[in-house]
Amino acid sequence: MRKGEEVTSHPLLRLFTRPNACMSASQFRSLVNTYLDLDGEAVIALVPDESGDLEHCPLPQSWCHQEGARIEATISGSKFIFTQGVDAYVLKVIDPANPYGRGRGLWRSLEDEVSTAEYAARHASAFFHNSAKPELLIHYDGDPSRREEIEEKWNARHRGFRKAWRAAFVAGKTVTVHQLGTNFKDLGMVEYRKFIADAIRYHFAIPPEIIGQVENSNRATIKAAWFLFMKGCVDPRCKRIARGYESQAFECFDDTDGLYVEYDSPVPADDEFKLKVMEAMPESYTINDWRRLSGDAPLVGGDVILRQADHWEEVKAEQVIDVSPASKQLKPMARVRVLPPPIPAELKGRVLRLRAPDSKQGAA
Repeated sequence: MRKGEEVTSHPLLRLFTRPNACMSASQFRSLVNTYLDLDGEAVIALVPDESGDLEHCPLPQSWCHQEGARIEATISGSKFIFTQGVDAYVLKVIDPANPYGRGRGLWRSLEDEVSTAEYAARHASAFFHNSAKPELLIHYDGDPSRREEIEEKWNARHRGFRKAWRAAFVAGKTVTVHQLGTNFKDLGMVEYRKFIADAIRYHFAIPPEIIGQVENSNRATIKAAWFLFMKGCVDPRCKRIARGYESQAFECFDDTDGLYVEYDSPVPADDEFKLKVMEAMPESYTINDWRRLSGDAPLVGGDVILRQADHWEEVKAEQVIDVSPASKQLKPMARVRVLPPPIPAELKGRVLRLRAPDSKQGAA
C-alpha cells in the first residue's frame, strides 16, 4: 500500500505471491513464523533466479552465523556470504537479555516443559517395550523341581485379557510376590502431562477449544475462543511479520518511500454487537446490509431501506444523505421504501396521509 492505495507493480510483490520456486506464499509465511517462534530469528536471503528476479529464501538460524551486517550461511557444506540490508534481511524477536544480539523465540522459555513432556513420553514408551523387566517377581519356597510346572499353570490361568481379575489361591508353603511394574497412577503421569500441555498452550494464548478440548465448553464459549485466538495469537503474529517486512525487507529494494504492508485482519467481526445495533435502528440499514450480515449474497435492487408505516411511500433520494465521516460531502444515498399493511376496502380510492405505526392521528 502507498498513500492508502494498493500497489500493483513492485518487485516486493513477489514476497506475497511466490517468494521462491520451492514455496508458496502461505508456506513461506508459515515457515518464517515457525522460525520466529522457535529461534526468535528468521534470515531471508535474496537470491536471483534464472530471469534475474530476486527470490526470498528463508534460512534456519542453525545455518547462519552473523557478525554485524555480515551473514555467513553454510548450505550443504558450501559457504555463502550475505549482507543484511543488501541481499538479505532478518526478522527478529528481541531478546530482553541481549536486545542488540540475536533473537530469542518464545519456545526457548519452554525448554524445560517441552523436554519434560518428551521424557515422560519416552518413559511410557519404555514401559510398553518391557525394558527387560518382569511385572511380578514370585518367590516359591517349595520344591525347585516344580518351579516350571507352577509357572506354566499360573500363566495358563491368568495370562490374557479374558482372564484378568481372577482370584488365585495358593496352598502349601510360603509364596512371596514382589511387584516390579510401574504404576502410572501413583506417578501422576497423566495429570502431569496435562499440566505441561496446558502450560504450553497458555504460553501461546491458545484457548482449549481451539485444540479440541471442549469438555467444559458450549457454543458460546467456543465462539468466544475463536475470537480470542485470532485476537491474541494470530493477529499479533501478522502484525509482527508485516512490521518486520517494513523495517527490514524494504531496505533491500528501491522505490519504497511511503510503502507499507496492509493485511486483512483475521479477527472475526462481532456480528452479535452489529445485530443489536441494527435491531435498535433498522431503518438505517438496507436490505443488502441485512443479507450480508446473515452471509447471503446481495440482491439486485436491494440497496433500499425499509421503514414501517401504514402506507406505501417512496421518499426522494435527496432527502436521505450520507453523513458518515468517510463522506467528503453530503450526497444522496439509497431510497427508502415504506412497507404498509393492505389498504382496507372501505378506504380504497381515497387520498390518504402517511401515518407511522405509533402515530395517533387518523387518515384525512
